[in-house]
Amino acid sequence: MSNLLPLAALGLLFINKSHPSYRQQDADTIPITFSVLGPKGATILLPPTPQDVTRGDSVLQASIEVFTNQHIAYALSGQGHTSLVVSISDLKNTDYGPNSRWLYKVNGTLQSSYPNDYTLKSGDIVEWVYTTNSGEDLH
Repeated sequence: MSNLLPLAALGLLFINKSHPSYRQQDADTIPITFSVLGPKGATILLPPTPQDVTRGDSVLQASIEVFTNQHIAYALSGQGHTSLVVSISDLKNTDYGPNSRWLYKVNGTLQSSYPNDYTLKSGDIVEWVYTTNSGEDLH
């Protein structure tokens, strides 16, 4: 550590606190669990993974952060509170027919609100799921 002291004095030593493995739980973050399941739940794109997200984040804000940190490709449609996730890991809406798309659950309950309208709470379990028939296969 003493070898790093001169670098710190020059301002060249830094710690990447934005990376989730370095972020400490504090008053500005809350713990959630996040996962992504493909068609019929048969494909696990991201197993249940503990994440710390910023207090007050919506499902969409937290999802973008997790997708980015986990290097998962995604695409959005719309803007503002009406934004929707239309692709995760190259699996796009309508890939399995006209009624297939990405939906999300919080604490096991399929949500009908836009993901930017749902504010997360500490301990929430967020699950992105791919439906092949407008959500009927998810109940």
